[in-house]
Amino acid sequence: MAASPDTGRISASQHFEIDAYQALAAMHGNFAGVVVEHSRFRGLVGGGLVTFGKCQFEGGIRSYALLNTLVVHPSFRRRGIASQLARWRLNFAEQKVGSDGVIWAIIQQGNIGSESTARKWQRQLLHDRLLLIPLRPRKTSPRLVHDYRIGPVPSDKFKSVSEQLNGFYQSFNMFTARSETELAAWCARTPFEEPFRHFLIVRNDHDDIVAGLVVTETYRLRSLHIVKSPLVARLANRLFHIVPSDYIVREIGLSHIWFAPGQQKAARYLLDTIRWEWRNKASSFMVWIDELSPCMGILDLHPWTLKTTCGVAIQCCVTVSERNPFYYE
Repeated sequence: MAASPDTGRISASQHFEIDAYQALAAMHGNFAGVVVEHSRFRGLVGGGLVTFGKCQFEGGIRSYALLNTLVVHPSFRRRGIASQLARWRLNFAEQKVGSDGVIWAIIQQGNIGSESTARKWQRQLLHDRLLLIPLRPRKTSPRLVHDYRIGPVPSDKFKSVSEQLNGFYQSFNMFTARSETELAAWCARTPFEEPFRHFLIVRNDHDDIVAGLVVTETYRLRSLHIVKSPLVARLANRLFHIVPSDYIVREIGLSHIWFAPGQQKAARYLLDTIRWEWRNKASSFMVWIDELSPCMGILDLHPWTLKTTCGVAIQCCVTVSERNPFYYE
């Protein structure tokens, strides 16, 4: 993966900070993979991953398979290896999720190879639906709001938080709703001696929990090395310094962002506080978001905001409505 950057408009390769298998298991949970070897090449020629789980999809709960990584070493491209890997993943996924399951993939805008491969199996393609947005660490502390208190979820509050979180995302396709015990266990699962996921919440002056999100210390698992980016992105980076000058991105992932009705201000305050208090931990705070998500309103995006646009390829016996937002992290 380090030697095989992707081929989208913004090209990056992954470099693992810990054992690669442990890192992938921490990031993806239940996953399977396939690799390609060659008798006259030391190392792997290529590989592909599939992540499995259950999710909401068009009003029901279905098994899913996410085709989330496919790499071929640059010295072995244009030999049909990617097609063979894609075929193996698709067959394996279909066996696992069955005829009622959902098979899907995220495709970066401009990744012609992935678009071509997906056309062979997809039944729908939603263009330009998901955005990957790298937010900068804050340079100044956000103005203190005395009505809000920020902290981790207490063990006796996971039930309340899981209910509010699941309610917020009830209309989202591909969201995995979790019970209080499942949510607590997911946050506690770690390849380290301490958690690398942290569920933070905001309480108001009545002690009500009104917003929350999950902070994931992805930089402890792997870093992204930017190999290529469009001229406009490079010029924007010189002005706004989204990516470090060495083009090595150390990420903190922000996911499961939610807020109670009328509490966008609390969610924005939580987001700004995290970007300030965790500013020395990572170079970018990464957010995956559907343009239809109500969370778009708390990100304070501008026309010059650096972002990666992705489409969603889907195979399912049920047609997906373009009105329902997608969830991805």
